[in-house]
Amino acid sequence: MNISKNIIRKIATLTILFLIGMFFVFPPEKPLEHTHDRVKEWSHTVDHNDTRKDIDENDEKILDEYINEIDLMWSPEEHSSAWSEAEMELRLGKICEFYSDLCEKIIRDHWYSLTERYIYTVLVVYAVRTIDQQRILGTPNTLRNTITSIKLYESKQWRRWSAWTTHVRMNTQKIEDYAEFWEVFIHEVGGHILDLGVITDSFSDTLHPRFTEFGEEKFGLNDRSLRFYEISWINENTRRPDASFKDFISWYALKDTFEELAEFSNAWINHHDLLLEVAKTNPKIQEKVDLFQELFWNWHFNDDKETLPFFNPNERVFDSTKSRKNVK
Repeated sequence: MNISKNIIRKIATLTILFLIGMFFVFPPEKPLEHTHDRVKEWSHTVDHNDTRKDIDENDEKILDEYINEIDLMWSPEEHSSAWSEAEMELRLGKICEFYSDLCEKIIRDHWYSLTERYIYTVLVVYAVRTIDQQRILGTPNTLRNTITSIKLYESKQWRRWSAWTTHVRMNTQKIEDYAEFWEVFIHEVGGHILDLGVITDSFSDTLHPRFTEFGEEKFGLNDRSLRFYEISWINENTRRPDASFKDFISWYALKDTFEELAEFSNAWINHHDLLLEVAKTNPKIQEKVDLFQELFWNWHFNDDKETLPFFNPNERVFDSTKSRKNVK
């Protein structure tokens, strides 16, 4: 009888040990997170861990110093520089060490001087990094992980720029100086790619039937861009009957929803005080300003205060990226 009890105890002990071992080898699966929980997290703040990599604050300050030292009024044809070739090579090396993924996406289909390569790289990397960091509206995408290529080239036939959801082409032959390059790049990346590739609704099963991307339904019903479009548009190509040209920041913004948002983004970032001046007397512009404040809070690159004394809020430039050259 005692022998039987000892055998039972041994079997029970072995069974318990076996079950404990199985628990550690094959732990129970965790339930999948509901996507709506993640949407709530993204709606509050942007997680910059995926864009910052291992960059520390000192590395960030270096790029800020580089951008502040560049005179945007230089022409790309001017090869004279404030730095020696050795200094520019060193600076390029630092930037592309900290932001190697962005440097790898810059494709040069033309011979550029070392000064041009350095300045274009600083402008591109600074724009992408800073817009991602300053954007307070959280989404799973960033400019940095959305952009696949940034092509710089020269052509007499093609226009200054073109952009799709994930890549941008900059025709530097049609761009007069670095200031224009900067504003065109902001229009393309901080406008089109941010609009179509970053602040999107990828969770809605239902797509918006009226606002499409060149005829293809792509916008989820909660896409943030739709709130901007609906202020002045019926669909991407048709303006509302009550829309006035004064409800748009430039004449080029009248083309379609995509160009309006891109022009507005450039005005917000590069001509901030002028935009706010227009909004004081135009409720539709003010609505759009409010939406961009949700996106960027009060961040902008240039307030353009020097233009304010000569600015007429009832006039419109043809193109916000050439606002210094063309008032219509």
